[in-house]
Amino acid sequence: MNEKKLTYGLPLHDMKRLVVLAAPIIAAQVMQSLNGFIDTVMAGRHSPDTLSQVAMGSAIWLPMLILSAGVFNGVSALTSHAFGAGDKKGVSQLFASSVLLSVLLSALLVFCLRNSAVVFPLFDVPQELGGGIVDYVDMVSLGFPLLLIFWAFRGWVEGLHHTKPAMIASLASVLLNIPLNYIFIHGWWVVPEMGAKGCGIATAISMSTMPFWMIYLFKKQGIMQEAGVRLRAIFKDWDLGIVKRIVKVGGPVGVSGFIEGSFFCVIAIMLAPLGATSVAAHQITINISGTLFMVPLGFNFALTVAVGKAYGENAPVEEIKRLVLSGLYIAFAFAICSCILLLTCRELIPMLYSNDAPVVALASQLLIFAAIFQIPDGMQVSLYGVLKGLQDTVVPMIIAVFAYWIIGAMLGYSFTYFEVFGAMGAKGAWIGLNIGLVLASVAYGLRMLSIFKQRTGVGFFEANKA
Repeated sequence: MNEKKLTYGLPLHDMKRLVVLAAPIIAAQVMQSLNGFIDTVMAGRHSPDTLSQVAMGSAIWLPMLILSAGVFNGVSALTSHAFGAGDKKGVSQLFASSVLLSVLLSALLVFCLRNSAVVFPLFDVPQELGGGIVDYVDMVSLGFPLLLIFWAFRGWVEGLHHTKPAMIASLASVLLNIPLNYIFIHGWWVVPEMGAKGCGIATAISMSTMPFWMIYLFKKQGIMQEAGVRLRAIFKDWDLGIVKRIVKVGGPVGVSGFIEGSFFCVIAIMLAPLGATSVAAHQITINISGTLFMVPLGFNFALTVAVGKAYGENAPVEEIKRLVLSGLYIAFAFAICSCILLLTCRELIPMLYSNDAPVVALASQLLIFAAIFQIPDGMQVSLYGVLKGLQDTVVPMIIAVFAYWIIGAMLGYSFTYFEVFGAMGAKGAWIGLNIGLVLASVAYGLRMLSIFKQRTGVGFFEANKA
């Protein structure tokens, strides 16, 4: 009986496949992250208070965005599986049902965002910042209904291995956001200076254009005809059973993303009692590391689609193994490069965001911690992409709760404020972030080994008997 052994050399062909699939996804993610970069830079140039208001407001709406993006990432996993199995009816039903879900979910999220001020007393948010935060979040919430339709379109089309439409729509949004931010933050002609509220208006408008770009690109590139789906399918092919399937697969993904994203974002609110300098420095650091994170996150999506398609096609086990190793090799290499970049440029990069000396000094110190977590962060998000491709999402959600909130957030708060742990301020919060990410990466790795054997009948490091 022949044995096919898994080799640990570089699977260059599979790495190339992943790079080709992931490149437009990464570009789309970077474009969307650039909106946050632009908001942060332009708010910082207006005033430290405006930057703090945008930072704390982002800490409220970004986890909601991550939640919805995760849910529709489940659409990618299901669509890639249906596409790989040749199920055209299922592909059409997923398209319509994902749009219906976007409408229902946006109503819930807009309600939550417009009532988010109820959490301010829990975090001792300074009264002088509270009004600007509410104005900013209220304005951003107006863009959520159309933004979620974009995410539904994106999840579906990326499941068909068409990754460029989201990249183009995201680029158009960024290019629009730049002049709008200037106009509404600083004021221009008949538009008054609005600070953080103006930043929210600009963000909402740029968000709202994205689904229209997707529809235009679907028609221009013939994607819907290729998939055998008509645009009017939105009104007739939806199925509540399919909606439930999307929620079943994507819901835990969204909750996991929400848990991780809110873990990062809530630090900004947690640091509010320390003052605007700590919040602003944290926002700069999280924005820099978040922009770098878009690359491994792009490979997360690519791994979900590639592994999901291979699993749906009943591809050879060795092919799935090579895809997994390819993603991990790439993520590790990029994490090393990111770590070196942050350590060598940590005193220069914050100057792009602010000319306030105390903010820049603290941000340069926090970037040391951001550099350290590049490796565990890159590995955990890649492993999670594999788990989604194998349609395992509930246990990873539980892992996320434990690693990020029960361990990471509690330790971060303790290191920040309690004398027994040194009361390290913002640095303590970032130590907690690092511990949570290390735990998550180890736990996801162990779960991947377990679920891989369950799905394929072969251990990841075992020889595959043919």
